[in-house]
Parts: sequence; C-alpha cells; structure tokens
Amino acid sequence: MSLVRVFRCLLSADILSVPIPDSIEDLLPDDFYARCESRRASFYTGRLLLAAVLSEYYGVNSLRATDFLISEHGKPFFSESFYLRTGITHRIYFNLSHSANCLCLSISDEDTAIDTEFVRQRKSMNDLALKYYGEDEKNIMAADGDGGVTSFFSFWTVRETLVKYSGRGLSGITGFKFALNSDRVLRNDVFSHIRIHGIAECSVSPADPRPEKDNTEEGIDFSQVRFLDIEPTCENRMYPHGSLILTFNSEQELEKDGTPEKYSMSVFIGAGSGVGYLEFHDAVMPDITGRNVIIRPEAAGIRLCLISRIVS
Repeated sequence: MSLVRVFRCLLSADILSVPIPDSIEDLLPDDFYARCESRRASFYTGRLLLAAVLSEYYGVNSLRATDFLISEHGKPFFSESFYLRTGITHRIYFNLSHSANCLCLSISDEDTAIDTEFVRQRKSMNDLALKYYGEDEKNIMAADGDGGVTSFFSFWTVRETLVKYSGRGLSGITGFKFALNSDRVLRNDVFSHIRIHGIAECSVSPADPRPEKDNTEEGIDFSQVRFLDIEPTCENRMYPHGSLILTFNSEQELEKDGTPEKYSMSVFIGAGSGVGYLEFHDAVMPDITGRNVIIRPEAAGIRLCLISRIVS
C-alpha cells in the first residue's frame, strides 16, 4: 500500500509577522532576511508546514539544519543525522511546491513529488506546447473551451512532477512520450486501485463513457477523468512501471477579499503494491498571536481531472 498525504495552504506576506518558533529557528539560512518578501514568506511557510506535519504524524518536535541534505538539482531530503536523532527507522520523503498564493507539501514513506501552478493565460503557453507536448495533448488544448489554459497547466504540472521525482532538474523534461489512453478495461483496473480521501468530489469535463468501476464508496466519480500513458525514454528509466501521477484542478479563496484562484496540482504515487491512497488536508498558518498551524481533515475545491501512468 502506498499512502501519500498532501497539505495545501495559502501563502501570505503576513506570515512574516509571526514569531519564529524554536522548533524551526535553526532552519533559517544566513541570507533569509536579505531575500525578497515573497521568497521569505514561501520559505518560512514551507518550513512551518513541514514542521507541523512531522510533529502531527511522526512525533518529531523540532528540526535542525543538519536534518536536511539537498540533491545536485535542488531536491531536499532527510539526512542520516535526522534518522539517528529522531529514532525513526523508516525513510520519510517529502516535496514542496508553491505558485502565486498557494503552497503544497506531499509526504510519504515512499518517494514522492508534487507540483502546483497558478492557472492563468501565458504568452509563452502555445510556444511551450508546440515544443514539448505530443499530438494528443495539443488536440485536447485546442478542443477545450478556455483556449486550452487549464489543460496546458495540467500537462505541465505532470512534467514538473516527473522532473521533481527524479531529482535531475529540468534537463529531463523532454524525456517522455505521452499518449491518451481510452482502453476501458485498463482504466477500470487503475481506478480500482486508487483511493482518495479528504475531498468531496473529483470529476471534471470532458465527458467519457462511465467506467464499470468507480470509487463510489469514497464519493469519487472517475467517469470524466482523462487518462494518459507516459513512456520514459531510455535515459529516464528510473520511474517504477505502473506508478501514477494524479492531477487536480484546485480552487482557493484569498483570505482578505475571498477572490477565487485556480491552480493545477499533480502528485506522484509510486507503483508499490495493492491500493494507492492519497489523503488531502488544508492547513491554516499561524497569525501574529502565535497560534499553531491548524491541519484540517479535508481540502475544499479540489477535482481530479487527469491520471497519468508510467508504462515502461
């Protein structure tokens, strides 16, 4: 069984007014106060959220700079010092992503990756699609009613998640072939091995024939979810066959004025064995009163739109 927990929170510069707790004080880099406000806010929020999740689920009550190492291309992971200090005997993997006013964390006992992107029109969108996307993806973009903006970011976060999982950096972003899969039997087999908790529903257009199996007991309708096969090229064979990337449309309201913002979010779930579980939570950051991070048992405004599967 694979279990990946995903935590989502709003980013705000107001977080910089919150006193730095002793539990993460050692994590602030020497240049923290020289960074621009947005970079300080995202760094601080990410460390607060990670510390809260480790405390809640793993009993780790403080973090030190020596608990972390960084890969050649910037992927953070826990050091041997972390495991010796905490007494945790199994590996814990985590990944952070932020865009505009949203920050997300994925954490699991198996390697994980997550990417989120603020969905908005970009001048370079069509040029990027021509350069990196396959014919099926470009056809979907052309057919979508919003000019392909939503589907562009769905496909882009899949690629970013693949790159972040490998830890190799953007140099590997072209090393895949993507193809739309409409095999009903295969789709049903994949659907039957997915359980998603913490969201009310997760289906979006376009309409597809309703699969014979869906996770109705979980309140999930897979009938309108697209399905992609991903074939890595020879230099990208580190991805376990059968692993999945689940992509969601996510909406959040800004705290100050309630303005809705739309994001695309993709999460890597390893092949493992048996059923793959994905668990969502919204997190509320502390305010100037210094209260703790609040982790809610579910996340609002999240819909599944795409499932991508590693086929070799």
